[in-house]
Amino acid sequence: MIANSCINPLTAIWQVNNGQLIEVEGYRRILKVLVTEVEGVLGLTDQWEQVVAICRGTAENFSSMATDIANQRPTEAGSILKPILEMATEKGIGTPLLELIYEKIIHLERKS
Repeated sequence: MIANSCINPLTAIWQVNNGQLIEVEGYRRILKVLVTEVEGVLGLTDQWEQVVAICRGTAENFSSMATDIANQRPTEAGSILKPILEMATEKGIGTPLLELIYEKIIHLERKS
């Protein structure tokens, strides 16, 4: 779940493949902050290396969310990101980056 909630929306916003998230320094830094936020909500630790490994292993792939945005289709943001945001609210955990990313995805969906 952490990989989908971090990799998919960023690749959708930037329209890049999974590998670019770890190859481009600016993308990598934002991905790392997002992983940390989501870890806090889900009560996980040390997920960064797993996310990096997934990006490496699927480096040439475009996520389903990126493909949906590119093809002007609705994404699965509501089923992947919204539950994490709701859980964060219930736990009183701030997730400013995840909230911003979710809003951006919704905005991109509405434009299509």
